Amino acid sequence: MNNKFFTRIGLVLLLIHFFSCTNSNTPSAKQSKADTITVWADTSLAVFANEHKKAFENAGKPPVISLVYKNEAEIISALLSNKIHAAFLQRLLSPAEAAAIEKLADFNPKQYAIAYDAFVFVCSNKNSFEGIDLAEVQSVLKGQKKSTLNFVVENKNALSVQFLKLKFNLSNQQLSNLYSKNNSGELFQFLKSNPKSIGLIPFSYISDVESEPIAEMLEGLKVLSIICLDSNKKSISVIPSQSSIASKEYPLINPIVFVNSNMPFKSGINFVNYLYKPRAQRLTLKLGLCPAIFPGREIKINTK
Repeated sequence: MNNKFFTRIGLVLLLIHFFSCTNSNTPSAKQSKADTITVWADTSLAVFANEHKKAFENAGKPPVISLVYKNEAEIISALLSNKIHAAFLQRLLSPAEAAAIEKLADFNPKQYAIAYDAFVFVCSNKNSFEGIDLAEVQSVLKGQKKSTLNFVVENKNALSVQFLKLKFNLSNQQLSNLYSKNNSGELFQFLKSNPKSIGLIPFSYISDVESEPIAEMLEGLKVLSIICLDSNKKSISVIPSQSSIASKEYPLINPIVFVNSNMPFKSGINFVNYLYKPRAQRLTLKLGLCPAIFPGREIKINTK
């Protein structure tokens, strides 16, 4: 009887060991470890993408985000060749690009506008004008109208160059008339000593008005309002702000877009969902951009 008892005990322990080993290697456990999605991000969005990656992964949900930084042309080329399946871009795909991706990947790419930036004109505060007419800017850039003012960008590969090209349908020859410096620091110094020049920079560079470095950077400069036509064809003057960008009243807005071109794991939707959550939106605000959905105000009540 004792032998039978010990035999049964041994059998039970063997079964427990067998099932514990089996459960530790379930498909879901393996998949959660394997859920790594490679996301290419525009180099101009490196800080934005990295901060959101860290915030998302701190929550402990799959997938793991592996970031690769490339310029826009490289990202579009990789999407069109079905080399990558997720990306952060500074614009929406064109209809032709989306159609080409769908044809090759047999998947209609999903585009999520998760935040918005804008472009603002900056000049010396020695100038008497406070705003600039958008139609006049277009005429000058297209060479249809002469002006004593020069338009300057931070460098020849700056995002503002591509934005102007798409916004006003400019040719490469017309774009060559832009003045360019080597970086934003050189641009600001140039504008301070050249009152007849107007610079174009991302709003996110100057959105934190309480920042001491930004205040020093803008010393001697001013941000111009944009004179344009509203939906009723009435001329209005709009100051760039998070409010006018969020309401789409400001005319020089560009979206920050997450593109899903058939991500390899269903868990990828966890990352998309995160990008629209209040925590992500507050982080977007902190980074100087306007979130697609403004987060509600947090109120903490001290009951002590």
